[in-house]
Amino acid sequence: ASVASGVDERLYPVAVLIDELRHDDIHLRLNSIKKLGTIATALGPERTREELMPFLQEIIDDDDEVLIALAEALRHGIS
Repeated sequence: ASVASGVDERLYPVAVLIDELRHDDIHLRLNSIKKLGTIATALGPERTREELMPFLQEIIDDDDEVLIALAEALRHGIS
């Protein structure tokens, strides 16, 4: 199910990024990972900690390019 469908229009761009984190297309996942800071800012510190971080743990795959991009994003802080 898409996060973006039925979401408040102010949060729609963030919802699209979250949907892209689950996408089969590696380029869409990489694009969204590079924008984790945007997602975290929109969610706020509490929701980032309680929702985004567990979500990232669930969707982590073993594609090296995705894992490296995620590690870089986390190294620089996502919020």
